[in-house]
Amino acid sequence: MSFYRYSVLVLILFLAACSGASGSPTATLVPTLESPPPVEPPPPVEPTADALGEQPPEVTPEGPPITPTIPAPADELAAASSDAIFIAQPGSLSEVVSPVLVTGQADPAFEQNLVIQVVGENGEMLAFRPASIQADLGQRGPFEAQVDFSVDRDQPGRISAFNVDARDGSLVHLSSVDVTLLAAGDPVIQLPQVVTEVIEIRSPEFQSDVSGGVLVLEGFSEYFFEANLSVVLCADGSDSDVPHPVCGTANNVFLETFTTIDSPDIGQSGSFQVEIEYSVDGPKIARVVVYATSPRDGGLLHVSSTLVTLLP
Repeated sequence: MSFYRYSVLVLILFLAACSGASGSPTATLVPTLESPPPVEPPPPVEPTADALGEQPPEVTPEGPPITPTIPAPADELAAASSDAIFIAQPGSLSEVVSPVLVTGQADPAFEQNLVIQVVGENGEMLAFRPASIQADLGQRGPFEAQVDFSVDRDQPGRISAFNVDARDGSLVHLSSVDVTLLAAGDPVIQLPQVVTEVIEIRSPEFQSDVSGGVLVLEGFSEYFFEANLSVVLCADGSDSDVPHPVCGTANNVFLETFTTIDSPDIGQSGSFQVEIEYSVDGPKIARVVVYATSPRDGGLLHVSSTLVTLLP
C-alpha cells in the first residue's frame, strides 16, 4: 500500500514537470510606479533696495578714478590759439549785456594798440574803444577791455577786435564774434569753438618780393557764406576823403578780386587759390588782404593780410 502511494506521488510530480516544459504562459511582472516625493515651495524672495525705493550700496571700482574732460577756460584757449587776434571772451553766440568784458590774445601790433568795436543788427556802430596788448613791443600777449554799449531791445550784434597799418590805415587783421546784445538780463557767455587762424594766407609770405606781373595767392580758410572770400591789394595812394572798410581810403585800393573756398561740403573749411595779374612800373609795397563779410549786414567777419613788394 505504501508502494502504491509512492508510485502515485511520483506520477503526479512527473506530470507537473511535463506541464511546465510545454510552454504554458508565465506571470508578467508589472513595474510599480511610485509617487514622486513632494516638492518643497521656494523660499520667499526678499525685496531689493531698488524695489523699496532705496539706493543700492555704492560699489567702488578698482583702478585709478576716471577724470571727466572739462572744457579749457577762455584764458587757456587764448594761450593755445594761433589766430593773429583771438577773441577768447565772449565766444560766438554769447548773450552779452553792457558793459561787456572782451579778452583775448594778439600778435604784436603798432605800439601794441588794438581797437575793440561793437555793432548792432544793422551794422550801426554802438561802441568803439582802444585796447592794449599787455606785452613788450614786438611780442604776442593778452588784451582786455570793458566795453559799454546801449540798446533798447535785444538784437543780434557783433564784437570785433582789429589793428591797422600806421602807414596807410589799412586793416592788418580783424577777428569778430557774432553775439546777441541784451538790453537787460543776465549774460550767457560761450567759449570759442575755433582757436586756429580763421583765414590763413600761406603764399605769398610776409615781406616777400613778387615779380612777373602775377601774384599767386594761396591759403586755407574756415567756411563762410557760399564759400566766398574777397581779396584786395591795398597800396599807398593819393589822399582821399572816401573811406574804405579794408584799405582805409578808396585811393589805397590797388586791385580787387575774389576767391572761392574749395570746401568738401557746406560748412566745412578748405583751401583757396587765385592768380592776380598786376602791373607796376617800379617796386610797390602792397598789403594783400583776404576777408569775409556777413550776409546779414555786410560787415567784416574776419580779415587776414600779408605785406609784399610788387616788382615789374
